[in-house]
Amino acid sequence: MPQPPTTLLKPPLPDAGDSIGWPALADSLQALALVEAAQTAGGPVLAVARGEHAAYALEAACRYFAPDDLPIMHFPDLEVLPYDALSPLSEIISERLSALTQLPTLSRGLIIAGADVLLQRLPPTDYIQGHSFDIRTGAELDPLALRGQLEAAGYQAVPEVDSHGQFALRGSLLDLFPMGSTQAYRIDWFDKTVESIRSFDPETQLSQDKLERIHTLPAHEFPLDADGIEGFRRRYRQAFTGDLTRQRIYQGISQGQVPSGIESFLPLFFDDTAHLADYLPDATTVVRVGGTAAALQSSWSTICARHENLGVDPDRPLLPPNHAFWTPDTGLARIQNFAGIVIDPSQGAPSHAIAHSELPPAPPPGERELARAYVQRLLESDAEQRVLIVAPSAGRQEDVLELLRPLGLSPRSYPNWQRFVGDSKQLGVAVGPLQSGFALDAPKLAVLSESMLLGTKPPTQRRRKPARDPETILRDLTDLQPGAPVVHQQHGVGRYQGLEKLTVGGHEQEFLLITYAKDDKLYVPVSQLGVIHRYTGAEPQAAPIHALGTERWSKARKKAAERARDVAAELLEIQAKRAAKPGHAHPMDAADYAKFAASFPYT
Repeated sequence: MPQPPTTLLKPPLPDAGDSIGWPALADSLQALALVEAAQTAGGPVLAVARGEHAAYALEAACRYFAPDDLPIMHFPDLEVLPYDALSPLSEIISERLSALTQLPTLSRGLIIAGADVLLQRLPPTDYIQGHSFDIRTGAELDPLALRGQLEAAGYQAVPEVDSHGQFALRGSLLDLFPMGSTQAYRIDWFDKTVESIRSFDPETQLSQDKLERIHTLPAHEFPLDADGIEGFRRRYRQAFTGDLTRQRIYQGISQGQVPSGIESFLPLFFDDTAHLADYLPDATTVVRVGGTAAALQSSWSTICARHENLGVDPDRPLLPPNHAFWTPDTGLARIQNFAGIVIDPSQGAPSHAIAHSELPPAPPPGERELARAYVQRLLESDAEQRVLIVAPSAGRQEDVLELLRPLGLSPRSYPNWQRFVGDSKQLGVAVGPLQSGFALDAPKLAVLSESMLLGTKPPTQRRRKPARDPETILRDLTDLQPGAPVVHQQHGVGRYQGLEKLTVGGHEQEFLLITYAKDDKLYVPVSQLGVIHRYTGAEPQAAPIHALGTERWSKARKKAAERARDVAAELLEIQAKRAAKPGHAHPMDAADYAKFAASFPYT
């Protein structure tokens, strides 16, 4: 039989339909309480943070404390502004669709989301299942029929698959990157029988492991089949007036395209939309992690202001805020039917306490002697006292060990929280994302973050590389003349030849044409302009031209990266020598920078 989970805080949980309060806790202790609540609750726990940035920080801390068998899921925000003319990254849509698929059947685990998702309208709960399908080895399946099915599900036909929601059909091979999947797949046919399915790496295009079955979700949170398009057109005509031939969103959907920013018009695809609460199991416990109501009101003010400022374009009319989004009152009301926990100091005294104690005030930043004495006093305060110091990286952990070395201590390094709790060593170090500390009385335990000890600022980690604004990219390319060198991230340096319109899958699309050695041509969809950059070498007329299908570009990138590391090492050595001389701790000078920049042949 499985062993009951080990919990230190034993956080109180509400009964079904009830709501209780927790006290305001340090961020790290709050994350531990949420993890332990998710371990002992009778269903999943949804933690609603103030915003998306806070949600990512909370997720990182929770993953540190969570045991391996506890599912943790982040339901991401769209990460575009309300009514934005830009669409979210396909990676984000993939994560959202995957989460919406899993949520209704989730029996335990921790779900983390920012408050804004409570305002976002979602597709009906039967939409994803009704627009998903499996592909199995040995199945009778016409490749052209599958292509039509993928296009109806919103997938984009491309020359080469490199991101979610794309497919490429080449003879008897079809490459596909399904939404909700972490891998791309290569499907091989013999006549009309699926002969094999393999995963493949979009970076190298090399096939990998064999599979018997893959599951394909729709490419968007709205339908693009014939019924979906017709329903959108009908509802659009009911919502807006004016010259429809000039209205970009209406014309784009009518032609089977996906206009940028279409997500703001999601309600026009359905008779009724859903709320995140509609996807949650009845046994869910919802935890409001401080300031949820205020965060929703702030977001609503932004929505209304952007509607007023952007809704003046007759070629792109906007849905009213209460039609495009759920109101704050509705967003909160929809989660109040679940068992609830509120962590919010503004709500007054909590109805239930969580046993913990206060850490002594941390030493001033940069005072290493005081930091060393601080740790020593904690260890000497009680024979049973245990201390764990958590650093954000292996390099910062080494700094902690260097700090403790004069004390003659030999702390043990722990790979995770569970190993520390299950051990008896008095002093330990670990690598983790914690930015604050806490203390417990039973057992006697203190957790310290490296930043509170040494005063160093935790590194800022971006979850995703931000997408380049398509309008910025176009402005960057518009003054290029045919024949100008450009760089494709995967294929290297070629020559820009302008924009061309091609008919793909029965729809006219615009492509950027790049020519390579031996007159090879590469057509890049305008939706993928983020992989194209101007060539910034000193002499554009002397720019190289690469050949498609060779390793020259990948070798050049590898060589440049190795050279960059060598130059970085040299610069660090120079800086160290300067720092060792009184009055000579200078930043990188112009000569050093020029040496560093010269190591990169292209951008």
